[in-house]
Amino acid sequence: MKKLAYYFSFIPFQLNFFVLLFVTASAYAIVHNKYSSLEEPTYFILLLKALVTFTGVVFIMMSGIALLTALLCWGYFWIYRRSHPGSPIQVTIGDGEKAQAGYVSLGLTAIGIIKPLLGHVKGRVIFADNRISAALPLDQPVFGDSRFIRSAIKAGRPVWIPDIKEHEVTKAVLYFEDMFRLFSFPFVLSNVQKLLTVPEESEAIAVDIHPDKTQEEVQRIQIPRKTRGELLNYKHFEAGDDIRRIVWKIYARNKELVVKIPETMDPYASHIYFHPSFYNTGLATGSIGNAMLNYYKVRIRQVYEALLRTEFSVKYIPDQESTTTIHESEEAETWLYQLSTSVWQSGKEAVDYMSARKEGIYCISSLIPLSEVEEICSNKTPDTLVILVKVSELWQNRSAFHWRSLFIKSDEHPLDVLKRKWLFSPGRKKILSNESQVQRYLEDQLFRTIVL
Repeated sequence: MKKLAYYFSFIPFQLNFFVLLFVTASAYAIVHNKYSSLEEPTYFILLLKALVTFTGVVFIMMSGIALLTALLCWGYFWIYRRSHPGSPIQVTIGDGEKAQAGYVSLGLTAIGIIKPLLGHVKGRVIFADNRISAALPLDQPVFGDSRFIRSAIKAGRPVWIPDIKEHEVTKAVLYFEDMFRLFSFPFVLSNVQKLLTVPEESEAIAVDIHPDKTQEEVQRIQIPRKTRGELLNYKHFEAGDDIRRIVWKIYARNKELVVKIPETMDPYASHIYFHPSFYNTGLATGSIGNAMLNYYKVRIRQVYEALLRTEFSVKYIPDQESTTTIHESEEAETWLYQLSTSVWQSGKEAVDYMSARKEGIYCISSLIPLSEVEEICSNKTPDTLVILVKVSELWQNRSAFHWRSLFIKSDEHPLDVLKRKWLFSPGRKKILSNESQVQRYLEDQLFRTIVL
């Protein structure tokens, strides 16, 4: 279907042309075949023939004017393109080349264009996988130094781009349409760009963390931070301990002398390693798998930004290689690029990625099999923080059926349409069962768990 839509977009004839041609040809065939054999035609028949002939002449004149005006503007842009090296068109997403996924403002800016008389110029963006965007009318003038002379023309409209990833633009197509919308002459421009859609910013959450040393403490900070101590850690009473710190409630219950460990001020900064896993054995594939991947990325961003608001330094550790191209100069945004370009992967198991690491915070999706989770957590302490993202929660606030649509026509959200597919998908029961098993296991093992 993508290839079919791609090739149909280059047909220069519009629907109006075929409708007008069909009406004119049908009227001419009916009148001349049915009444041409009459020996004495009436005035009505003569008038009807004249009307059909006039309709044919008008159709030819309209087609000629439409063809001439659109083709002249197309030819002028072809000459401009040959005489001015460089790309005369630029594709933007949001305010530049990065935007939050969802309904995104997709824009085109072009120079050297003359619009057909009372006609239109539209543009489309073609991506590397032959996806083609909706038509964008170039109707917004861009003025340079002069307020009266237009230097460029641009278009912009919200377009549904749900996938969080790096989109590679290969071409841009401009269409020169006449006033009657009979013809639409395409002009294909090679325009290689990369546009990045990132997870949307969602409601802030609080993540309570009390990590021990997560890295050798070599980075001294100006304001010492508190480390775990009183009311958190205890130890057996030893010679030299302050008897005022004996916990008498524990002594009354167990007959053991236990003292509170006082808080200390640590003048060094610790790093928190954040380990998200994108391991997926194929429980969710296709459009449903892509939607769950997008939801998972939004949740990871939510958690990671909550960690950044703490007093610790946070390091994002990806489970797959990613070549930073857009944000090489922005070190602080590298993690966002790595997150946005991550995909479901089955080659690098979560066990290989996480089980050897005894320190850090772990984020897993509910698509990881229970056996993998058990092996991951086999060498973890109860203080380990595991964040479980239940990807099926994507559909929680979505409605598969709108009863109002039976009486009132309304536009459905794309995720509402996709939820109907999810309800009847063969892997739905397996995913829900795996989610409950993984959550139950983490709770039974007494890990510090956050379920999102």
